[in-house]
Amino acid sequence: MKLATTLVLVAVAWSAEPERKWGNRAGALQLSAASDKVRYLVGEPILVDLRLRNASAGRVGVQSQRTDLLFEFDVALGSSAERAALTPFGISKTTSGRSDMAGSTMDASQEALFMPIDLAAYFTMTQPGEYRVVVSCRKQFIPKDSTLSSNELRIVVEGQPK
Repeated sequence: MKLATTLVLVAVAWSAEPERKWGNRAGALQLSAASDKVRYLVGEPILVDLRLRNASAGRVGVQSQRTDLLFEFDVALGSSAERAALTPFGISKTTSGRSDMAGSTMDASQEALFMPIDLAAYFTMTQPGEYRVVVSCRKQFIPKDSTLSSNELRIVVEGQPK
């Protein structure tokens, strides 16, 4: 099952951290999903942060500051096509997003960080195994008929189901 939710965009400068993996470009933009670690225990919060970057050499127009963007989280266990179910909390927080977006620009190589989301709060991730996570976005600043998708994030959940 997919989760559509809104997250607040906060501009940040390019930082010298471990190299992140990025999804394919959609126009000038790329999206990255990362977690603070690869292995989690069943029931442990699984924090994932999203970053959007301008991968071009020029400035691009984007939605930023106090702007909500619509993201879909695709979470699946193993190589199966079966998607992780939403938790009751995840169902209550699912939204179609807002359309009142303010314009801004992103300089070349600039990144924007979104508030981390706890996947375990939104998705039933109580079955031990490797989960695949891909985040996507379809909005006005992405070329028409394009979907901005993140890299595939792999998270291992260990321990006994609760």
